[in-house]
Amino acid sequence: MRIHYRRSAERDASWHAVDLYGLLAKSGRWYLVADVDRVPRLYSLQRLEGWDVQPEVRRLRPKATLASVNRDLSAAVENRGGITIIAMLSKDRLDLARRILGFRLASSKPADAEQVEITVIYDQVESVRQLLQFGAHLRVTSPPEAQAVVRDVATAMAALYRT
Repeated sequence: MRIHYRRSAERDASWHAVDLYGLLAKSGRWYLVADVDRVPRLYSLQRLEGWDVQPEVRRLRPKATLASVNRDLSAAVENRGGITIIAMLSKDRLDLARRILGFRLASSKPADAEQVEITVIYDQVESVRQLLQFGAHLRVTSPPEAQAVVRDVATAMAALYRT
């Protein structure tokens, strides 16, 4: 199969040859699960712009299934040796967070009528700076070292705009 797909960091879609395992719902989002040159990948259906079925036979890895590929992809994310960030996010910003954070957004669950609790996985604590773009719509609740990074950066930015 060939898919016309726009990666999150790219402005335009491009064609990719994939060997399809199936569809998967994860963190409130649908993904196409496929191999590219025998390496597993997730493709957000929100960024899929088209597809072509090719005459070639799928080249799936021996004994690989949709479930096993999903487990492998999840384990790779969980075992990156990174840091797990918990934050409260305004419910109306969740779709934006899904687009911006992509695979880093490990989960989201309703906290109350106006907020959701999100779990974000980064390779290092300094990466929490990415969450600053959500401004007052997001509050990091743990771990403390991530809260400290956000506080320090926000304080430094506020100092730049004092008159």
